[in-house]
Amino acid sequence: MSPNSHTRKSWGLIDKDRDYWTEKIVLADYDVWEREFIDRSNSVDYRDVSAKQKEFMLYCSDYRLQELIDIRPSEGASYIRSSTEPFDDEMRLDHARIKRWLVHFGLLKKEEDWSVTHVSGHGSRDQIKHVVQETKAKNLVPIHTVHEEYFNKWHDNVTKVEINQTLDL
Repeated sequence: MSPNSHTRKSWGLIDKDRDYWTEKIVLADYDVWEREFIDRSNSVDYRDVSAKQKEFMLYCSDYRLQELIDIRPSEGASYIRSSTEPFDDEMRLDHARIKRWLVHFGLLKKEEDWSVTHVSGHGSRDQIKHVVQETKAKNLVPIHTVHEEYFNKWHDNVTKVEINQTLDL
């Protein structure tokens, strides 16, 4: 979508009759900085995206998937999700919720069709486990991690480090 695109706001009046819903009421639903973009000739809203889906790439965060209600993705539409692999229970629940939304909107035929490609600069859990186990290090000092407890399962000699701590290994 273009920088001049806009989504429905809480009242959802962007496409309503402006003779019935006054311009003032429609604009009141938008932040002041957004208002100047609403009626520009190059503005795009859900109606444009829905009508010309092959011509747009839509950014839709995980927490804005309800935008798909108005867009109604065409059969065979593509969806690319760029996000961190889930590493805690809350993220796993979000992951499952997102899959269900994508199935609901026909972007996946079933949850099992979900495919993942790891593209971040961080290793996946299995990749990190493989490195830990295969390097056969005498001592392991995990840093920049959320789950230090995994390292204790994967290695016999793990040293936990605290912020600003100096280690003599």
